[in-house]
Parts: sequence; structure tokens; C-alpha cells
Amino acid sequence: MIPKDVPAVCPVPVPKEWSVGGEFFDVFPAVSAPPEFSRQADVLRGYIARLYGASVPAVGPEADAGIRLIFDGTLSGEAYALEAAQGAVTVRAAAVSGFSRGCAALLQLLRRRGGALTVPDCTLRDAPDTAWRGMMVDLARGSYPFKELLVYADLCYYYRLSVLHFHFADGCGYKLPSRRFPALPCEGAYTDGELRRLTEYLRDRGIMLLPEIEMPAHARPLAERYPDRFGDHKKMICPGHPGVFEALDELIGDVCDVFPDAPYIHIGCDEADYGRWEECPKCRAFMRENGIPDAGALYSETVRRCTDSVLAHGRTPVVWEGFPARGTENISRETVVMVFQSTYQNARELTEAGFRVVNASWQPLYIVPSRPKFWQPSDIYRWKYTRWLLEDDADGSRPIDAERTDAVLGAQLCLWEGRDYRTDGEIVERNLAVLAERTWNASPPLSHAAFDALYREASAPISDMIARALEGKD
Repeated sequence: MIPKDVPAVCPVPVPKEWSVGGEFFDVFPAVSAPPEFSRQADVLRGYIARLYGASVPAVGPEADAGIRLIFDGTLSGEAYALEAAQGAVTVRAAAVSGFSRGCAALLQLLRRRGGALTVPDCTLRDAPDTAWRGMMVDLARGSYPFKELLVYADLCYYYRLSVLHFHFADGCGYKLPSRRFPALPCEGAYTDGELRRLTEYLRDRGIMLLPEIEMPAHARPLAERYPDRFGDHKKMICPGHPGVFEALDELIGDVCDVFPDAPYIHIGCDEADYGRWEECPKCRAFMRENGIPDAGALYSETVRRCTDSVLAHGRTPVVWEGFPARGTENISRETVVMVFQSTYQNARELTEAGFRVVNASWQPLYIVPSRPKFWQPSDIYRWKYTRWLLEDDADGSRPIDAERTDAVLGAQLCLWEGRDYRTDGEIVERNLAVLAERTWNASPPLSHAAFDALYREASAPISDMIARALEGKD
């Protein structure tokens, strides 16, 4: 039951300023929008049909419509204002992301009653506290059909997330097409056409697509299929192999071609067993020629060269935290670091060194189905996006807090080693909604019990829609 001090209908995440009355009124089912935001109106119409079974026509920007998207230059970015009164709904914003967030909030306010589309009297004015509110899905290890990628996009849109991060490559497989290295894609790789559709689908919803490949470790496909280009170290690239950095630059360019609109490219850069580079004659020669004292420093030099390559392609590099501190001073501070274990370098050290970071703390943001421990929504609700908890810190008594909070872009949930949405969807849906709340609102406005009651009310339409989509009925 929803507590008495919380409206029966309120979107999740909870808006900064909101007033929701108890009276519902019928909405004339038509949507108008300025021409430059017609795609966002189309997206809204599509979701109303899929969530509530209502046919909603598009009309011209000056036509009489029950739902109107209106440009408002006083707002910026993801900020939006929504008002529903006297049979009409207006969503005001100034950007694609703002209209997307406002329309997503509206979807949670709508109800289908007596054959009519209804909405409560309400006013909302809202903007997020963090820019990076994300979800990562490990596609390399999973068997996700393409339609499930769109399901994750739907879920991110509904809960007003801003980033959908796909881990396309790992030691077990490479799920991207490649023009320069055509032997790389493995069984189950996505096609150019599917990825173009995915890019457009996310663009229309104001969600950033973050593609990830892996280097220098987790790179078995590179070493096994192109040892002449990446070296013969089996599981990772050989920094001393002649021409290896030129080959990595080609691979990065390949990914940029597949995702021409992606402002960030994630290149992994974590968990390399770099001790074996000490035993490699080519790596030892490379270190001597370049004045690199040991394999740890070679690791950081490799990260530097790879991140510089991403920058040279006009994109911003993203890496995991799993590389050593030695040599880090030479890595561009444009690089964004996802901090997950806090054992290689932690968020305080990285932000003090000038890096921007994203919180991907193992506890409580990892979902690994093969492991018995799942973090629950209540664990995430007690956490905050500027705090990291070690995996084995069961009582949270050893937190790591970032002191330069302006350098923490936000946080994301990470689904590793999943199989498909049918297997993992329930825990993802529950935890993702709470992650969305705690990154949208740095200070939660409600108790967890009150939030959970709102979530249960808000989640029913999207859960039903996803179930129909997985069954091929939507």
C-alpha cells in the first residue's frame, strides 16, 4: 500500500518539484510537437499504444491536441516541466533529452480507465542530479537476441536513464561487425543494420549508446584470429609486437565507423596479466627502446596510447579502473574511468589525479547470475553515487568516498555473465529502477518503503509490455 503522505500516482524517479492531485480526467488522444521534436512525439505515441493499448494520432504543431510538446528556452538539457489540467497535458523542454525525460514521466502518470486515456491533475518540474545514469549489459558472454537490446532501451527510457552501455567483446567472443578485421565477429554477432537501428532507437529516446571492446586484456579473439597484427600472447595483445598499436588504432576506427554518433568509446583496459610481458622478448625490447622501467609501467603506456587513439578519432575514451598507477600521469585527463573494484586505483585517487569517474562499484551495482550474492534494491537505496563499497565489505564499514564530487559523473548498474532477458530481467528491472532514483536524486526524498510502493505501481505497465515483447506479441 502507498503511504498516506505519498500520492497514489507519481513517476519514478521522483520529481524534484511535484504536485499530483487525486482527480483523473480524460485526455484527447493526440500529440503535437514542434517539427524538430516530432520524433520524440512519435516515440511517446508508440509507448502509449504499447503500454496502454490506446491509438494516439500525430497532429500538426498548431492543432488542437490533448498532449502538447512545447519548446521552452528557460530549460536546458534533461530538464523538463509537465502540467496536466483541464483536459490537456503540456510537456516543456528545450532538448531531445528533456522531452524524452518529460514524456517518460507522463507515461507513468497515464491510466486506461473505461476505454479512455486518463491522467491526474498534476504539475512537475524536474532535472537530474547526475548526467551519467546508466546500465551495462555483457553481450559478449550472453545470448541476447537483437530484440532484447531494444527491451533494455525501453527500460532505460521508462526510468529516465541517460546511458546504455553494451559490452560487445571479451575473451569469449566479439559481437560486432568488422570491415578491417572480418574474422573477428563470432557466432551471434550483431549486423550493421541491427546496430544502425539500435543507434537510431536510442538517439530518438535521448539515451547515449556506449559501445565497448577490450584491450589489452580480455582480447583472446584478437590474438587468436590475428596474431600477425596483435601478437601471439593468446589472451591479450603484445605491446612489443611490431605494428600492434597501428592495428589497435584500426580496430578503434572500425568501432567508430559502426557507431558514428557515439561520443564515447569504451576500450576496457582492465585486468591484464602483465607479468607475462616481462617474459616476452618483444615486450622487453619495446620497454628498453622507450625507457619504460617495467611491465606495470608498460601497461599504463599501453592505456595511454590506446586512449590517445580514441581521442584522435574525435571520441572520448572510457576505461575500467583496472590498470596500475605507475605511468598514469601520462594518460589524458579527458579519459573517463569506471571504478568498480577500487583495488587497482580508487575513485579518490583518480579524481584527485584529475580524472572524471563513473561509479560502477561492485557492491551494490553488480549483477552476476553465476554468483550466489545479489545486491537487493534496498542495498542500492542506502548507497550514494559518490561512494564505493568493496565487494567483501559486508557491512559497508569501509566505504571509499570521492572528495571531488564534481568529478563523479554518475553511476551505472552492471549485468555480467547474463544469458538473456528472460533469465535476468526480474532482478535487472528491480535494481535498475532504484539505481535510476538514486542517481536522479542524490538525496532520496522518500523512505525506501514509500519509494518501493511507488515503484510497484509504476512498474506494472513496463513489465507487462516487456513480457509481451519477449513473446513476440508487441
